[in-house]
Formats: sequence, structure tokens, C-alpha cells
Amino acid sequence: MKKVLLLTTLLTSFSSMATHHCIGNVNSIAVAGNGNIHVNIGSIGDGNVLCNTGVKLGEYTPEACNSALSMILSAKMAKKKIRLYFRNDTDTSCTKGNWKNFSSSAYQLYYIGLEG
Repeated sequence: MKKVLLLTTLLTSFSSMATHHCIGNVNSIAVAGNGNIHVNIGSIGDGNVLCNTGVKLGEYTPEACNSALSMILSAKMAKKKIRLYFRNDTDTSCTKGNWKNFSSSAYQLYYIGLEG
């Protein structure tokens, strides 16, 4: 029983360490010719790719990407914060750097939320 409890505790700890979120104001939004949506949110970084409006990128289909783009534009206009959720990102800092692809396996962006 102690081994099962220890294993459950360890798995829960690793799971919570692997998934994290970052929050910030939308500073800029850009759409590249290939359909990539580039954003600068808070101190996360500049020009980072969230998704693509033409092809599935990571967990985001083009339809989901268009919805996310609408939400991000709304957040920018309303001066609201956006929260990005990452899965299996070993860098839990919210300063990710510039020109990163958040849909890649290194970050695995899986959820974008509009705050308050």
C-alpha cells in the first residue's frame, strides 16, 4: 500500500511540474503569409507562433486557430490578459524567448484563455 501511495504521489508531482501556464497582456499580433499567428504576450517573448490558420499545428486545427485569433484580438482591444497553457514544457519560466513555435513538442501549447 505504501508503494502505491508513493507512486501516486510521484506521478502527480511530475504531472503538475510538466504542465504550466503563463499570463500577460497582448502587446502585438501578426499574421504571416503562411498563416502562422505570431504574438507578443507579456514578457513571454516576441513573434512566437501560437497556431496556423491554414493547417493543423500542434493541437490547434485551423478552426481553433481562427477562434483563438479572434479571442486574442478581443483581448488586445479590451486590454485584457491572455493565459497560455503548456504541456510537457521543461522550461517553466514565462520568459520563453523570441520566435519560438509554441505548438512544437518543446512547448506543446494546448489551451489559450481570456482573463477577466
